Amino acid sequence: MLPELYHIAKEQKIIDKFFGYNHNLTGEEGQFYETKNLTTEYFPVLSPRGKRARIKVLENPGGICALNGLGYVENNMFYHDGHAVCELSPGEKSFVTMGANICIFPEKYIYNTVNKTVESMESKYATSDTVCIEPCTLDGATLNYSLLQPAKVDGAYWLDGGVLKQWSSSYNMWTSVPTSYLRISEISEKGTLKNVVSQNLSVDDVITISGCNLEEINGDHQIVGLTDEYIIIQGVATTYTQSESMSFNRIVPDMLYVCEHGNRLWGCGKNEIYACRLGDPKNWRAYTGIASDSYAVTDGTPGEYTGCISYGGYVLFFKENYIIRIYGTEPANYTLTTIECESVMKDASRTLCVLDGLLYYKSRSGICIYDGSIPRDISDALGPVRYYKGVAGACKEKYMICVEDSNENAHVFVYDTKLGLWMHENDERILGFASEEGALYYETQDGIVLVQPECMDDRTYPGMDIDYGDVVDKLYPGEWYPDWRHFELYEDKIEWIAETMDIGMEYPEQKYVSKINMRMAVEKDSVLEVYIQYDSDGIWEKIFEITGAGKRSVTIPLRIRRCDHARLRLQGVGPCKVYSLAREIEWGSDV
Repeated sequence: MLPELYHIAKEQKIIDKFFGYNHNLTGEEGQFYETKNLTTEYFPVLSPRGKRARIKVLENPGGICALNGLGYVENNMFYHDGHAVCELSPGEKSFVTMGANICIFPEKYIYNTVNKTVESMESKYATSDTVCIEPCTLDGATLNYSLLQPAKVDGAYWLDGGVLKQWSSSYNMWTSVPTSYLRISEISEKGTLKNVVSQNLSVDDVITISGCNLEEINGDHQIVGLTDEYIIIQGVATTYTQSESMSFNRIVPDMLYVCEHGNRLWGCGKNEIYACRLGDPKNWRAYTGIASDSYAVTDGTPGEYTGCISYGGYVLFFKENYIIRIYGTEPANYTLTTIECESVMKDASRTLCVLDGLLYYKSRSGICIYDGSIPRDISDALGPVRYYKGVAGACKEKYMICVEDSNENAHVFVYDTKLGLWMHENDERILGFASEEGALYYETQDGIVLVQPECMDDRTYPGMDIDYGDVVDKLYPGEWYPDWRHFELYEDKIEWIAETMDIGMEYPEQKYVSKINMRMAVEKDSVLEVYIQYDSDGIWEKIFEITGAGKRSVTIPLRIRRCDHARLRLQGVGPCKVYSLAREIEWGSDV
């Protein structure tokens, strides 16, 4: 009888589905504690993301937008579709699109992308010469009346105690004039009318007049008529002149956040919510009692506003602990409701994105998804790390967000909304996103990047009517890179990493990782390396390297080393796909 040898227990685990990023201490098979530049595009296969194209090199960027072409700020100049538009003040800008217009804040400019014109939402003018205020008719003709009761003649006017009346022979009585008008003009030292009072104003604009010695003239007035030399408002007064300066201002409130909803711009100040007149972003103080009026309301919830967006047929305003929802069709029936919940974090307003009918944003605790009821957190996979601030963009079922950790280091994460999987992409600092016609752009300190280079196959930028062809170098020498030949100028070969969770934590015994088997496809000139780390000692040992091997399966034998747990790290440069990863573990004793 021969002695029976002790049988060493073995176990083989195969990962053939790769479930993205999970930065917690434990996770499911196929999840990775750390990732870099991977994508879920080929799920369940592990693969690095595709290349991106830098389409513009920038110095001192200040914001990005897209509407009928790409817009951006460089060195305090706003460009659209590759052409300089207007100069802006220093600082970061925000953009809101409304019809064919791009509204620029805090400048309060409107750029029409069709007519290629720029105008200010505000109009401010202070007189320097004599101001003349005279009664008139709606067409601007001078209206003469008497302060004392005149003869009872048809057409005679009488200002009776502040009420303008006209004699009517038909009724044989003085009848009140339903609407009276005043003509306001400025007279130069030479006695001629100046044409500056009406500058940048239009009929129906609401202006604020101040500085008039006739107190009833001060306040908000709607312009009912104008020429180059005067404006006409509703009001009653005797002919009056003054040499002291008066101001005529069309005012847009200072707002922290602005969005477009229902053909209106909506914005919020410190405690107020505003909406412009219907279809008119230049008028915010039109309160005439009609459906197209401006709107303003004070919100009583505590805290500062953190963002706003149009979503689900409502306009939503956010504070860190509240979502304020406004619904209705006109100022007369606008209704405000408040939900107390985990809302948008301070300095994270630009993480608000609507994708496939759902709203995504960064809250204090993580990334939330909102469907119109109660938000829920979807960022458990990001682990216990606290993130702050942030900007985000969305395209092709992917939510891409850049946030900062407590050390102000940037991190880019991508969430696959279809699969519910996260990837930690890289540490690139993204300043802003813009999207148009299925193309997603983002801005860095160095330039503008197009996420999907396939959008450039036709050699034309989305929304632009420019065929770059052979004249590109003459139009934009050394700046614009619109075709396949120039991808390598931004990304030649992408470096990627996939680091597993701890292996063997579910078993108490000491173990040996005896071998690893991989099925993979490594393209020509691409490199794949495999590393192992034992017992969290921080030392990564290279155990395998392969270059351009095509599709194949390899077995990697390992030097026997007893450990409590281990980690594997796959990393490479260039296109590669890993179809499965199998590991064999042998058990040792408890010591």
